[in-house]
Amino acid sequence: MNTRQLLSVGIDIGTTTTQVIFSRLELVNRAAVSQVPRYEFIKRDISWQSPVFFTPVDKQGGLKEVELKAL
Repeated sequence: MNTRQLLSVGIDIGTTTTQVIFSRLELVNRAAVSQVPRYEFIKRDISWQSPVFFTPVDKQGGLKEVELKAL
């Protein structure tokens, strides 16, 4: 099988909570040699996961960038 590994960073800044995840993903090419590659995820290992934080927002609903960077 033709597999590949990727390092992934997931950054979720939501309206209520914020979280960051670092993971290692493994993909396999399911297409035949003569076809366009068709990769599927076959494995995910989470290397590090931050705690879930409340997203710092101001009264107008905008992000408080200084506080967000401090997380």
